[in-house]
Amino acid sequence: MSQNSLRVGPCRSETGRKRYRLSDSANVRWEIPFEAPHPPPPPPPPPLIPVFLDFPPFVPNEDVPTGTTADNNFIIDPGLFNINSEASDLEANNSDPTDSAVDDSADENSEFDADDADADAGDFDESDDDDDDNNANDDEDEDIGMPKIATDRINLSALSQHHNIYAVAYADEIHIKRVRSCVSNRIPPWPDLVLKPPASLKGEIIGGYINPRFGHQINHLITGDLGDLEILLAAYDDGDVIAYYMFQIENQLLNKESGREAARLAPFFHQHVDKSAWGLAIHKKSRLIAVGTNNANVHVFAFALTKSSTAPDERDGCDAAERYPSQSILCWIKLANGIVERLPPALGAFAKEQRKNDEAQLLEPLTKKVTPERVEVNVPWPRQHDYQIILECGLGGSNIPSVAFSDDAEGEAKSVLAVDILEHLWVMDIWSLRGRPHRCDAGLYSHYYPGYPESKPVGWGVLALPKSSFMPMETFYDSLGLHTYEADYVYSEVCGYRIATTEAIKYVENNNVDHPLVRRGQQSRFMPDRSPMGMLRSDSWYDKDDSLSWKPTQDDVVGPKRRRTRRAPPPPRRKPGKDETILDNGFTVMRTYDRGIELVGDVDCVGIMMDHVVDQKPHRKVVPPMTREYQRLAYLVHVPELSLVVAGSGCGRVALITLTRPTSQQSPFGRGFKVEKILPTESEEDAELRPLCPLLGLAFGPVPTVGEDGPVLGGPRYRLILHYYDHSILSYEVYRNTVDKTLFSFMI
Repeated sequence: MSQNSLRVGPCRSETGRKRYRLSDSANVRWEIPFEAPHPPPPPPPPPLIPVFLDFPPFVPNEDVPTGTTADNNFIIDPGLFNINSEASDLEANNSDPTDSAVDDSADENSEFDADDADADAGDFDESDDDDDDNNANDDEDEDIGMPKIATDRINLSALSQHHNIYAVAYADEIHIKRVRSCVSNRIPPWPDLVLKPPASLKGEIIGGYINPRFGHQINHLITGDLGDLEILLAAYDDGDVIAYYMFQIENQLLNKESGREAARLAPFFHQHVDKSAWGLAIHKKSRLIAVGTNNANVHVFAFALTKSSTAPDERDGCDAAERYPSQSILCWIKLANGIVERLPPALGAFAKEQRKNDEAQLLEPLTKKVTPERVEVNVPWPRQHDYQIILECGLGGSNIPSVAFSDDAEGEAKSVLAVDILEHLWVMDIWSLRGRPHRCDAGLYSHYYPGYPESKPVGWGVLALPKSSFMPMETFYDSLGLHTYEADYVYSEVCGYRIATTEAIKYVENNNVDHPLVRRGQQSRFMPDRSPMGMLRSDSWYDKDDSLSWKPTQDDVVGPKRRRTRRAPPPPRRKPGKDETILDNGFTVMRTYDRGIELVGDVDCVGIMMDHVVDQKPHRKVVPPMTREYQRLAYLVHVPELSLVVAGSGCGRVALITLTRPTSQQSPFGRGFKVEKILPTESEEDAELRPLCPLLGLAFGPVPTVGEDGPVLGGPRYRLILHYYDHSILSYEVYRNTVDKTLFSFMI
């Protein structure tokens, strides 16, 4: 076995139909069968009605008139003549007028009625299930069907890194569930706890971006450490951002499991960011939360570091957050040109948003223009107040679905990285509030699609990766997953130097670039994609016939590949012991698009780009109700302990990516990546284990191990849980061999 290869064991999955115990006749939304559904048989023809008419006497040896029989009976097809039309009209007029109305409404609301049918068909008998599943919500005394999902979002599931807790978002609710088995990772259908925080008044006024009438639905859900405590953080479409302490959720579950009465659980953090919230990031050491919005800005919430902080100790009860009220938030806004302005103090505290009876006071900030005060200031250290720092992208920015923190040499947060849907990469300094403008790097597709700003691929994800996350590799193939002569070496004055590694996909084991329905000969089920993305003349980020190429070294590129004649100057030679990166702190930036993954480079740093990572042929067609809009590599998880990045797409496929660092000083690049495995695998697709619907959420966390005081988390093995729109779940175990660093993955 080659170094860093991925091995997948026996496959076990649970379909949504099986999890919710639905009958085969129940209609499950988003369930796309592997076999094409047979069309219903045509209705039988109407019966032929014999009508007796008076004809002249039958004359022998003459032809029988068409439409008659030998006994003078004329056969009349009622479909050709309107027989008894008056009686039919009369019957229609005498019928109950509500009958047709009911039928019409049923047709119009068929997709909503399907959920009701699911509820009837999915009667849950607790007596038939094991005791572990009896922790369903006590308030639900009626039969429950599948929970309704909010479509067109990004990652909506997460695993705790310190507790055996799985969280998944359904519309405006967060369902908290115990993972029932450390072996099978079985997720119960019914929640052990439901978190349903109400919308803020400001959120109710602004409404949603995707659904204006029901704006308080979750767009993104993550877990992470804020200081010494893990939190669950949710971004809502109405602009609300809400967080809970995970240890308080754990205490709630323990109380319910032991039969004790649970105290009221309230979020310790509830703020609003003026418009739909998407990108989320948490910084442990600096105690920061960053939120990317559809206002083309990033809100950074910096918690106080003194005793007046809102962080409770785990020894405190569930009301600890309320016993440590924060002082008023000091709000600063930094424009794209670096100018800093101070806004009036925000009402309320981080711990709990204050509701006023006088609605006009809450509406005033939305309707009255506030004149900021221009200042030059640095945030004092240690922080004695809560700060809200708004980093504006300006007119050049757009919606921000992903954000990440970049550290300084001491591990403190230094800047925020943000990617917007126009592919721009923004590097925003958090603490230097003295006029330094933001840095903005255009995406690769922007250079090749200047005339197609609405239809070029979208930027979806960003990660800041330290050098310690990259695994040393000896060869070009081990670093990038293909041979030197199979890569393309692309140069432009705007984007700098890149190595295109799309051809590496053919070396990914147990993977097929053709959709499973194509392999079954069901091409007729695909429909052309009429969206702007589907109408592109090409979706490559460079033109092989027109782009400048460069040579890594004199002897590196050998093989059957035809060389292009237009040459660019070679990239600057790497300095011994130093890996050039686009960030001055030594971090490498990974950016994801609809289908591509990039380690960002520039004119002084060679970048790596791999396109068409998880999508399958045919590229420009989809199986309804899927659309190409679900082709978004927006589900990102960085696992530094495994030198791993997990990149999931809304299309339902996930890439396991090893971060690599060549040991040879002669290598033209300092850092790279290699796609180890695409999940679900080809064999799992052939076994019909892969759901063909979109991915609802991707969760990654450690597998519990048995300690002196019971199960503990943090061992060398990790679990990956894929949750789909049809409520099917696939789970994997992922770990590295401690001897040769080989990465293993077992579906369980």
